Amino acid sequence: MEGRLTYQEILRTLGTLLDQSGSTTATIILCAESAFVQAPTWPWQPHWSRDALCLESGRQRSWRSQSRPAHMAKHGRFNSILRVVGVALDAQGGGPYTIVATEDVVRVRAADGSERTFEAKPLERRLKLAEHLRGQLPAQ
Repeated sequence: MEGRLTYQEILRTLGTLLDQSGSTTATIILCAESAFVQAPTWPWQPHWSRDALCLESGRQRSWRSQSRPAHMAKHGRFNSILRVVGVALDAQGGGPYTIVATEDVVRVRAADGSERTFEAKPLERRLKLAEHLRGQLPAQ
């Protein structure tokens, strides 16, 4: 597969799978080329290569212009919040990151040991702002 996925795309893709699995917590080790996922009800392989992420992202992207397949979970919490966290990581750059997501908070630890915390209320505000701005900013 050609191209690099952004952290936003990777986390959106994995977030959708977490929503499908019904997981309420997850740990993700993330870098630009792969991801490793641990979650209580995660039925897929834990390690995701760049190629596997690209394929799954493309598969999910094809759903967005159609009705979601019946076997798919509705748009869920992890899909949304991890996408917003991914935007922040894209702006920060670097990696790898260890992400621990629970119902109330997402903690992100960088390779240098620094940690960022994303709490539920601020994430909800960022989501609303992202929905408002979608399509208004020029493509980069």
